[in-house]
Amino acid sequence: MAGFETARALGPDASPQPDAPWNPTVARRLVVTFLLAALAALGAAMALPQQEATLLARVCAGLACLVAAVVGAWSGWRCHGPERGWRLLLALCFAAEVPPNLALARAPSLTGGVIPGVSTETALYLALLVVPVKLAALLMIPTRPLAAPDGAPPGSGLLSDRRWRLVVVLDSLLVVGAVLLLVWIWFGPAASAQTPLFALMGSLGGVKLAMLVLVLLLASFRQPRRPGTFAFIAAGFIAYELSSVLLTASVVHGWSHLPILTAGLVAGPLLISLACLTPAEGEEPRPTTLRPGVLWLHTALPYLPLAVIAVVLPTQSHSGVGKHFLIALLLAAALVRLLVSLADNSQLLARVRYAALHDPLTGLANRTLLTEGLTRALARRGRGHRPVALLFCDLDDFKKINDSLGHSAGDQLLRTTADRLTSTVPASDIVARIGGDEFAMLLTDEAENPEAVARRVVATIREPVSLSGTRRAVHASAGLAVVAPGSGPITPDILMHRADLAMYAAKRSNKGDVAVYPLQSRAAAPGAAGAGATSRFPGTGGVPSAGRFPEPDGAHPDGTCPDGAHPDGAHPDGTRPDGAAVIRARS
Repeated sequence: MAGFETARALGPDASPQPDAPWNPTVARRLVVTFLLAALAALGAAMALPQQEATLLARVCAGLACLVAAVVGAWSGWRCHGPERGWRLLLALCFAAEVPPNLALARAPSLTGGVIPGVSTETALYLALLVVPVKLAALLMIPTRPLAAPDGAPPGSGLLSDRRWRLVVVLDSLLVVGAVLLLVWIWFGPAASAQTPLFALMGSLGGVKLAMLVLVLLLASFRQPRRPGTFAFIAAGFIAYELSSVLLTASVVHGWSHLPILTAGLVAGPLLISLACLTPAEGEEPRPTTLRPGVLWLHTALPYLPLAVIAVVLPTQSHSGVGKHFLIALLLAAALVRLLVSLADNSQLLARVRYAALHDPLTGLANRTLLTEGLTRALARRGRGHRPVALLFCDLDDFKKINDSLGHSAGDQLLRTTADRLTSTVPASDIVARIGGDEFAMLLTDEAENPEAVARRVVATIREPVSLSGTRRAVHASAGLAVVAPGSGPITPDILMHRADLAMYAAKRSNKGDVAVYPLQSRAAAPGAAGAGATSRFPGTGGVPSAGRFPEPDGAHPDGTCPDGAHPDGAHPDGTRPDGAAVIRARS
């Protein structure tokens, strides 16, 4: 049968498994038995006179509740973990429903302004004991967690479980409160002419309506872990509570009692018994993501009944204090719901921005965030505030580690390198991963020599690291580009291009070293190519660099070349007259 999951078969000598309350054969027999019993009760009720039909329907409803209580307690005792709680609570609920149903069986009539067999104490008993326990059982049904957006920080979900339950409760209160208010406006005068018990029974019917809304909300937005089990629970709750609401309405309005209205009182507990008997095999919940249409419906649902009230209420000549009080409560709940939605939206926007601007493997900034930081830093430099230093760093022979130790070891090395880089510089500096094994650092601390920072970074990376049970010494080549305040216009792309050139110059000359590409005038270029050239920027302290080189021949200070010339006299095909390859930045 659709919705059932196959339980583990029990051998002749095997003890019953606590997570498999039944086997498929028993499942089919129980389904057939329950369906035949419900149909027989309904057929007999339709064939008998009204008084006898009412007696039979109520007795069958009491017996069905007793079956649900016994089955729920037995299956709850055999299950473990989250599958046990809701079964035991439902067993308690339907055990408490048996006495009222059997008491109502003595009623000769359910119309005429009185409710035989129902007292104020009985109504309060149902409202204060049974209904809250049913609500708790619904909220305890295991559901799948919502998945975090791709790239969000580890462990973050769209909504915490506690907040999601708060949202479900608020939505239920808003919808049911609005529906109750509409019922009060339209049918209140008819009920006010009767005994005060009618008002209490009407309120109890409204709370039962709240459970129906909660079932729909759970089915739509919480994604139950076992859809087949929840389908039986939802069908059982809808049948039972809807019959209760219709019976209450028939009493309030003096409708002729129809035995068919009690059919749900018999079918509902039997359906929930089947839900309790479905197997509860232990499986890890799969994260799920809500579809955009469902999210939109979830946001708009609680406000739709309020819109109807806004249209209907002005047509009433007098509303009364109670209605005004209920309206105030609904508006307060709507305000809380709106605040929760705004808080969730703020968190989601922050996570989306984080995912767009950070590397998912290392948590470092990506190229986009680095470019934003460079743009701001160069704008401050244009106002004469501070120099800008950009360091590119590339792990040497990273492919060999991937090939020899596997990609998991390579990922571990990247994460370790990221941690070391962030611990080397202040938090105000931007550390980014811009490629497979390439990192970039925007240095903003004026008190430190950028070249000294570059050498410290390379030395930190060089420390041995444990990969797949082995100790490996990793080397890195670094390229540094420094721009002094007031040295002319320059774009982030040009600065990254120069840092990239410097990095590959270091890698080509001597792996594990640092090369510096300072922005300097053409007059200084001829004497700046040697290894002993010193920095011209404040704070560098004249520390010699591992490898310095001037602006490319024929290049302007902004890094462009006139008349289509290429850096270092290279031809457009990327070769130089002497046959050497040109150092080019990679995109």
